[in-house]
Amino acid sequence: MRTITAAFFASLAAAAAASAPASDPDLFWHLASGAWMLDHGRLLDQDVFSFTRTGATYQTGQWLGEVVLAFVYRQASWLGVDVLRAVLVGAAVFFVARATAMSAGFHMDVYDFAGHEARAEEARELARRAGFAPSVVSAGIDLLLNYARRREIGRAEALIGEVAELAATVGGWH
Repeated sequence: MRTITAAFFASLAAAAAASAPASDPDLFWHLASGAWMLDHGRLLDQDVFSFTRTGATYQTGQWLGEVVLAFVYRQASWLGVDVLRAVLVGAAVFFVARATAMSAGFHMDVYDFAGHEARAEEARELARRAGFAPSVVSAGIDLLLNYARRREIGRAEALIGEVAELAATVGGWH
């Protein structure tokens, strides 16, 4: 349910972002910088746009965003920029809304813990049979979180040793 709620808020935010005009006063600077980097295949390291400081050392901390923005603009013009903004705003709102619902306890009343537990147990058993320890550990951690949310400390304590022992044997898995 928290995912559906988060998706609802994300859709509203994406629609609002898509319908609002661009408000960044540096938007054209970002587009020009990104286009220059795409054209030259390297980072913008000197001022090439101003006549008073042409050639002066320049450092950009937003180079990846500028390159993506310029690429999207070249492919789909302003419509592409609007869609990109809507997607990014929607994704950000989705994750914030989902995290907020989880931390506020919203999911406690509407979440199907038993169904989630059954799916996690099934995933853990399949991974165990396949001998894929990282997935066994991930499913175990998921079960631990499920038990903690339900305040089933005894079940969590019974599982934590197994998960910790297996996690110690799997290097670089996450």
